[in-house]
Amino acid sequence: MIKVHEVCKTIDGNKILYDINLSIQKGSIFGLIGSNGAGKSSLIKTIMGIWEPEKGYVSINGSNILKNPEVKEIIGFMPELSHYYESYKVRDLVRFYKLAYKKFDYERFKVLNKQFQIPESKRFGILSKGMRAKLGLMLNLSIAPELLILDEPMSGLDPVAKRRFIELILDEVAERKTTVIISSHNLNDIEQYCDCIAVINGGRVRFQGTIDEMKQKIHKFQVLFSNSIIGNVLNEKVILSIKNTGNVYHIVTESSFEELEKKLEDAGATYIEEIDLSLEDIYINLYGGEVTNVEIPE
Repeated sequence: MIKVHEVCKTIDGNKILYDINLSIQKGSIFGLIGSNGAGKSSLIKTIMGIWEPEKGYVSINGSNILKNPEVKEIIGFMPELSHYYESYKVRDLVRFYKLAYKKFDYERFKVLNKQFQIPESKRFGILSKGMRAKLGLMLNLSIAPELLILDEPMSGLDPVAKRRFIELILDEVAERKTTVIISSHNLNDIEQYCDCIAVINGGRVRFQGTIDEMKQKIHKFQVLFSNSIIGNVLNEKVILSIKNTGNVYHIVTESSFEELEKKLEDAGATYIEEIDLSLEDIYINLYGGEVTNVEIPE
C-alpha cells in the first residue's frame, strides 16, 4: 500500500528527515511514535505530498504521490490543529468536501453525525477541541478513504467520545480495509490498536515492527537480594535502569532472563520474576533519555 524509500528532507538548512524507509501494508493500523520535534509531522507531510523530499520518494498503491496528484483523492487527513475557516458553518464544510472529493457521501456523514450530534448550523470557530476532532473524523470517513492519516487526533476528547472515535476507526479498517497511519503521544492507545509501529527519533527510524517484536528488545525484572549490597556484577551496558526499595530491585535490561539469571544469582538474588513492560516503559527506557541508571554499591 505505502512505501517510503530513502526519504530525506531539509528545511532552512536543517536536515529533519534522514533516509527514511517504511513499508505499510493495506488494511493495517500503523503507529508513529516519537517525542516533539522527532520528525513525525514532517514525515506525514512528506507522505501526503505536501512537502517534496530532496531525496527518495513516497508511493501509494504503486504511484508516486508527487507525480500522480490524483492519488490524494483516496487520502483522508486529520492534522493536529484543524485549519478550516473559523467563520464556516458545519454545512459549509460539508459543501466544501463535496466539491473537493468525488466520493464524498453526505448520507454517511449524517449517519455518523447521529452519534456525535454536531448541528450543521454551528460555526466551526465556536466548536470545542473535542467537537472539532469529531467533525474532522466524520468528514474524512465520508470520503471513503483508502488511506486515513491522523496526527494526534484524539486530543480534547472525553473518555466516552474517545472510545467511540477508536471504534469508528476499527470499524473502518475491518469493513473497508482502510489503511490508517496514526501519530500520537498516548502510547497506551497506540499499544491497544496498532498492528505495527515505527519509532522516529532525531529524524531517523529507530525501529519498525510489531509491538511484540519491540517488547523482545528489553525486559524488566523484580529481584530480591539477600542484602542491599549487590555488587558490581550488574554494572553492565545491558542494564538500562535500576530502582530499588530496600532489598527489592526493579531492573530494566536488554538481556533475557536466561542471560541474566546466573549473574543475578551470583550477586545474591534469592528471587527473580519477569514483569511485563508497557510500550510507554519501553519507549522511555530505549529512546526517552530520561531514565537514569543508579550506581550499584560495591
